[in-house]
Amino acid sequence: RLKTRIEAQQIAADFLQNIECAVFDELEKRGHFYDPVEREIECVFLPKLLSGVELQVQKCATSQMLIDDILLSLIQNSVHACEQNMQACDEFDAEQARQQKYAQEMKALFVAKRKEFTQAIKTQRSEFDFKQQIMNFLAFSAAPDAAVGVVGAAEVEETDALEPN
Repeated sequence: RLKTRIEAQQIAADFLQNIECAVFDELEKRGHFYDPVEREIECVFLPKLLSGVELQVQKCATSQMLIDDILLSLIQNSVHACEQNMQACDEFDAEQARQQKYAQEMKALFVAKRKEFTQAIKTQRSEFDFKQQIMNFLAFSAAPDAAVGVVGAAEVEETDALEPN
Protein backbone atom coordinates (compact mmCIF):
# COMPACT_ATOMS: atom_id res chain seq x y z
CA ARG A 1 0.00 0.00 0.00
CA LEU A 2 2.77 2.32 0.72
CA LYS A 3 4.14 1.69 -2.65
CA THR A 4 0.84 2.63 -4.31
CA ARG A 5 0.67 5.74 -2.24
CA ILE A 6 4.19 6.79 -3.24
CA GLU A 7 3.39 6.17 -6.86
CA ALA A 8 0.18 8.21 -6.57
CA GLN A 9 2.09 11.07 -4.99
CA GLN A 10 4.69 10.86 -7.70
CA ILE A 11 2.02 10.96 -10.44
CA ALA A 12 0.27 13.85 -8.70
CA ALA A 13 3.57 15.79 -8.39
CA ASP A 14 4.37 15.28 -12.09
CA PHE A 15 0.84 16.28 -13.04
CA LEU A 16 0.96 19.41 -10.86
CA GLN A 17 4.34 20.39 -12.21
CA ASN A 18 2.99 20.14 -15.79
CA ILE A 19 -0.09 22.09 -14.78
CA GLU A 20 2.06 24.67 -13.00
CA CYS A 21 4.19 25.21 -16.14
CA ALA A 22 1.07 25.42 -18.32
CA VAL A 23 -0.58 27.90 -15.94
CA PHE A 24 2.52 30.12 -15.78
CA ASP A 25 2.87 30.01 -19.59
CA GLU A 26 -0.79 30.94 -19.99
CA LEU A 27 -0.53 33.79 -17.45
CA GLU A 28 2.58 35.08 -19.19
CA LYS A 29 0.80 34.98 -22.54
CA ARG A 30 -2.09 37.00 -21.12
CA GLY A 31 0.33 39.63 -19.82
CA HIS A 32 0.27 38.99 -16.08
CA PHE A 33 4.04 38.52 -16.00
CA TYR A 34 6.17 40.82 -18.15
CA ASP A 35 9.63 42.25 -18.44
CA PRO A 36 9.42 46.01 -17.73
CA VAL A 37 12.14 46.87 -20.27
CA GLU A 38 10.47 44.78 -22.97
CA ARG A 39 7.11 46.28 -22.08
CA GLU A 40 8.49 49.84 -22.30
CA ILE A 41 10.07 49.08 -25.68
CA GLU A 42 6.78 47.66 -27.00
CA CYS A 43 4.48 50.30 -25.53
CA VAL A 44 6.55 53.50 -25.65
CA PHE A 45 9.65 53.30 -27.83
CA LEU A 46 8.33 51.39 -30.85
CA PRO A 47 5.14 53.51 -31.29
CA LYS A 48 7.20 56.72 -31.14
CA LEU A 49 9.75 55.29 -33.55
CA LEU A 50 7.07 54.15 -35.99
CA SER A 51 5.26 57.50 -35.89
CA GLY A 52 8.58 59.28 -36.57
CA VAL A 53 9.32 56.95 -39.47
CA GLU A 54 5.80 57.46 -40.83
CA LEU A 55 6.26 61.24 -40.65
CA GLN A 56 9.58 61.01 -42.51
CA VAL A 57 8.01 58.80 -45.19
CA GLN A 58 5.17 61.33 -45.63
CA LYS A 59 7.70 64.17 -45.93
CA CYS A 60 9.64 62.21 -48.55
CA ALA A 61 6.46 61.46 -50.49
CA THR A 62 5.47 65.14 -50.40
CA SER A 63 8.94 66.18 -51.52
CA GLN A 64 8.84 63.71 -54.39
CA MET A 65 5.44 65.00 -55.50
CA LEU A 66 6.71 68.59 -55.45
CA ILE A 67 9.81 67.66 -57.41
CA ASP A 68 7.68 65.75 -59.93
CA ASP A 69 5.42 68.79 -60.37
CA ILE A 70 8.40 71.12 -60.79
CA LEU A 71 10.05 68.82 -63.33
CA LEU A 72 6.81 68.40 -65.26
CA SER A 73 6.31 72.16 -65.37
CA LEU A 74 9.92 72.69 -66.45
CA ILE A 75 9.63 70.11 -69.22
CA GLN A 76 6.33 71.56 -70.45
CA ASN A 77 7.81 75.08 -70.49
CA SER A 78 10.88 73.83 -72.36
CA VAL A 79 8.75 72.04 -74.95
CA HIS A 80 6.59 75.15 -75.39
CA ALA A 81 9.67 77.36 -75.81
CA CYS A 82 11.15 74.93 -78.35
CA GLU A 83 7.89 74.88 -80.31
CA GLN A 84 7.80 78.69 -80.38
CA ASN A 85 11.44 78.82 -81.43
CA MET A 86 10.84 76.32 -84.23
CA GLN A 87 7.80 78.29 -85.39
CA ALA A 88 9.81 81.52 -85.39
CA CYS A 89 12.58 79.82 -87.39
CA ASP A 90 10.05 78.50 -89.90
CA GLU A 91 8.51 81.96 -90.28
CA PHE A 92 11.96 83.52 -90.69
CA ASP A 93 12.90 80.95 -93.34
CA ALA A 94 9.62 81.57 -95.20
CA GLU A 95 10.20 85.33 -95.11
CA GLN A 96 13.78 84.87 -96.36
CA ALA A 97 12.54 82.67 -99.22
CA ARG A 98 9.85 85.23 -100.11
CA GLN A 99 12.36 88.09 -100.12
CA GLN A 100 14.81 86.06 -102.18
CA LYS A 101 12.10 85.24 -104.74
CA TYR A 102 11.06 88.89 -104.90
CA ALA A 103 14.68 89.96 -105.39
CA GLN A 104 15.08 87.45 -108.25
CA GLU A 105 11.88 88.68 -109.90
CA MET A 106 13.02 92.30 -109.63
CA LYS A 107 16.45 91.44 -111.01
CA ALA A 108 14.88 89.61 -113.96
CA LEU A 109 12.59 92.57 -114.63
CA PHE A 110 15.53 94.98 -114.38
CA VAL A 111 17.58 92.90 -116.81
CA ALA A 112 14.66 92.70 -119.24
CA LYS A 113 14.09 96.46 -119.14
CA ARG A 114 17.81 97.16 -119.51
CA LYS A 115 17.94 94.81 -122.48
CA GLU A 116 14.92 96.51 -124.05
CA PHE A 117 16.42 99.95 -123.48
CA THR A 118 19.79 98.90 -124.88
CA GLN A 119 18.11 97.32 -127.92
CA ALA A 120 16.12 100.49 -128.54
CA ILE A 121 19.24 102.61 -128.44
CA LYS A 122 21.01 100.27 -130.84
CA THR A 123 18.22 100.25 -133.37
CA GLN A 124 17.57 103.96 -132.94
CA ARG A 125 13.93 103.72 -133.79
CA SER A 126 12.34 107.07 -134.34
CA GLU A 127 9.02 106.12 -132.79
CA PHE A 128 10.71 104.98 -129.54
CA ASP A 129 10.27 107.49 -126.72
CA PHE A 130 13.76 107.63 -125.18
CA LYS A 131 12.83 110.22 -122.63
CA GLN A 132 9.98 108.13 -121.25
CA GLN A 133 12.13 104.98 -121.18
CA ILE A 134 14.97 106.76 -119.34
CA MET A 135 12.51 108.08 -116.77
CA ASN A 136 11.06 104.59 -116.34
CA PHE A 137 14.51 103.08 -116.00
CA LEU A 138 15.58 105.65 -113.40
CA ALA A 139 12.30 105.25 -111.49
CA PHE A 140 12.71 101.48 -111.53
CA SER A 141 16.28 101.74 -110.27
CA ALA A 142 15.24 104.03 -107.41
CA ALA A 143 12.06 102.23 -106.32
CA PRO A 144 11.49 98.82 -107.93
CA ASP A 145 7.97 98.48 -106.47
CA ALA A 146 6.78 101.81 -107.88
CA ALA A 147 8.51 101.29 -111.22
CA VAL A 148 6.52 98.17 -112.08
CA GLY A 149 3.32 100.16 -112.69
CA VAL A 150 5.09 102.94 -114.64
CA VAL A 151 7.03 100.52 -116.83
CA GLY A 152 3.88 98.54 -117.50
CA ALA A 153 2.14 101.67 -118.78
CA ALA A 154 5.11 102.54 -121.01
CA GLU A 155 5.08 99.07 -122.51
CA VAL A 156 1.42 99.44 -123.45
CA GLU A 157 2.13 102.78 -125.16
CA GLU A 158 5.12 101.29 -126.99
CA THR A 159 3.08 98.29 -128.15
CA ASP A 160 0.36 100.60 -129.44
CA ALA A 161 2.95 102.68 -131.28
CA LEU A 162 4.49 99.64 -132.98
CA GLU A 163 1.23 98.20 -134.26
CA PRO A 164 0.29 99.20 -137.79
CA ASN A 165 -2.97 101.14 -138.22
